[in-house]
Amino acid sequence: MKKKINNKIYAIILASGIGKRIRNYSLPKQFFKLAGKTVIEHTIEAFEKNHLIDEIIIVNHPDYRNYLNNILRS
Repeated sequence: MKKKINNKIYAIILASGIGKRIRNYSLPKQFFKLAGKTVIEHTIEAFEKNHLIDEIIIVNHPDYRNYLNNILRS
């Protein structure tokens, strides 16, 4: 989803699921590792490479905010 505000284009990543339907895994799908990175990292990277996107907004469940912040810092 992208939204234009004040002549900027924002990418909004909806990553607030908690993974209730996935059994035998303690984290939501956005934190699954694929090809050495989490799904959320692949998503962020794709938007960062897009020259049309000015800023990225990530919507995340409060229970996983620290987990996401650790990923963003690395």
